[in-house]
Amino acid sequence: MTYAQFLLTFVLVPVGVLAFAVRRRVGRWWFRGLPVVIFLAVTYTGPWDHFIISEGVWGYPPGRIWGPTIGLVPLEEYGFFVLQTTFTSLLLLLFLPAGHATAQGPAPQSHPSPSASGVGNRGQK
Repeated sequence: MTYAQFLLTFVLVPVGVLAFAVRRRVGRWWFRGLPVVIFLAVTYTGPWDHFIISEGVWGYPPGRIWGPTIGLVPLEEYGFFVLQTTFTSLLLLLFLPAGHATAQGPAPQSHPSPSASGVGNRGQK
């Protein structure tokens, strides 16, 4: 099995299923935030992977990857960073309780304002 086949089978398919499951909870906040988180994941993990490949901790056998790399890191690995970050963000949406701050924006305030609860109204009846 190639790395691309692995990504398709074990990462891209679950991302698609999960995206379908949470499609009503995905909104503009998610679409704005996901690229930022992906950028952070790639810029942090890419150099780390390059280092551990250069140290011989792990590698990618020829014939199992497409061939092109960024440094020593194959393109498929960068695809994994993007897909795994997307999967994790979708999983978060799945497990957040309804009404919680989601990709739709901040949750509405359910507690009364201080003036309605009497806080800040000393001596007033």
